[in-house]
Amino acid sequence: MKTITTMLKGAAATLALTFAAGGAIAQDCPADLPTVTPGVLTMSINATIPPRQYIDMQGKLQGLHPDLGREIARRLCLEAEFMNVGFEVQIPGLANQRWDMINTGMYYNPDRAMIMRLVPYTVNALRYCGRARQPAWRHRL
Repeated sequence: MKTITTMLKGAAATLALTFAAGGAIAQDCPADLPTVTPGVLTMSINATIPPRQYIDMQGKLQGLHPDLGREIARRLCLEAEFMNVGFEVQIPGLANQRWDMINTGMYYNPDRAMIMRLVPYTVNALRYCGRARQPAWRHRL
């Protein structure tokens, strides 16, 4: 538990410092970035997981991941463009240069790390929730 708390504090501090330095970074626009479309940061996203990424009632992309993606594009002096696609096509699409980055939650595994850079910026946890009195089979999960 202490490790998770330490990781969360570290991630929060990193994000805070990153956003605090935003003014200085935005002035230094990298030239000739190798993007799929010049001047555009094209990102795949699977907008089905509120509050992280979803389509609101007005049909607009909202959430943590779109906000981070827009900020990354802004700091690179690029226009943000999102491709809302199924999770199953995101890695093949990146490999085939349909988009510049995947902007969705993804668990780390060594196979994925061999073909793309994975940036840890959040900690996810899976949990089983149920009634207080569970049947005996629950302990075998």
